[in-house]
Amino acid sequence: MASGPIFGTRFVHKAIRKETQELEAMARTLDAGGVDALAERFARAVSFFHAHTAGEEGALFPALDERAPGHGAHYEADHVVENALLDDVGALIESARTDLDAARPELQRKLVALAHHADLHIQKEDEIVLPLVAKHFSPPEQGAIVGGIMKHVPPPVLAAMVPWILNALDLDDKATFVGNLERGMPGPVFDKAKGWIQGGIPASDWAALVQRAPSLSA
Repeated sequence: MASGPIFGTRFVHKAIRKETQELEAMARTLDAGGVDALAERFARAVSFFHAHTAGEEGALFPALDERAPGHGAHYEADHVVENALLDDVGALIESARTDLDAARPELQRKLVALAHHADLHIQKEDEIVLPLVAKHFSPPEQGAIVGGIMKHVPPPVLAAMVPWILNALDLDDKATFVGNLERGMPGPVFDKAKGWIQGGIPASDWAALVQRAPSLSA
């Protein structure tokens, strides 16, 4: 089985899938009192989605196209559709502030479409793109690509994104993800990440995670 640092991208993908599904669920029961909460959560999610997209388009797809030409354009086209859906959802949430009854049906449809699109896009990346990268790039080269992806994530977004990803994972994946961070981040940045993690996940998860990843308490 192919392996390497690039497969850590699947943890971000799991978080994106979970987020789009939960946004869809929020819209199904949306009332006037929940619009602000949906707007806040959606804005945060958009910042994560855009950072991930920028990283793929800036570091992953160009590298892949050098050794396996013709792949990046297919997934960049998916990103265009995703960005249009995000714009539509954002506009509908704003409309819901003044006329929820009118905006709700289309908002629900767009969030269903976003979740479906994200699911298919991520499936293609997990099953096609990541194995191609593993085939054509050595583990150190994959690590450099992952580092390039992370350079497209602004520090304030990264600080919020790390616990967001962890909250979408089971304990085994949490521990693996923390190990990836430790190996991929400079020591001072990983020290900061420990605080992001402890402050962003439930206390019970933190305690269990420290048992699996003792470096968090070092």
